[in-house]
Amino acid sequence: MTATAVQAAKRRHQTALGTLYGSTVSIGGTSYAAAVILSAIKNEMNEIGNWERKQRLTATIRKTLLTSAPARKTVLIHAGVSFMIDGDTGGQNTLDTAWVLHASRKLPSPS
Repeated sequence: MTATAVQAAKRRHQTALGTLYGSTVSIGGTSYAAAVILSAIKNEMNEIGNWERKQRLTATIRKTLLTSAPARKTVLIHAGVSFMIDGDTGGQNTLDTAWVLHASRKLPSPS
C-alpha cells in the first residue's frame, strides 16, 4: 500500500468516527471538532494503591485543525466538564491524519 492510499484510508476512518461520535472539545480556549468517546465512571487504583473514581475520555482531532499535539496535563473541556490529558497521545506517525488524546477526570467518592 502506498503512503497516499494509507492516508486516504485514515481520512475515511476519521470521517466515519466524526459521523458516529461527532462533538467539540475546547483546548486552551479554542474549540475543535472532534470524535469523542466518553467512558463510564469506574473505580481505579492509583499509583500509590488508593482507589479513585475516574471517567475517561478519548478525543480524536484532525491534524488539519490542531497542528501539534497538546502536552500532558493540558486541560480539555467537553460538554462543560474539564478533563486532563494524562495518557500517551496517538497520531505521532507522519502518516496519521489525527491526534488521539486520552484524558480523564477524578470524581469525588459517593457519600
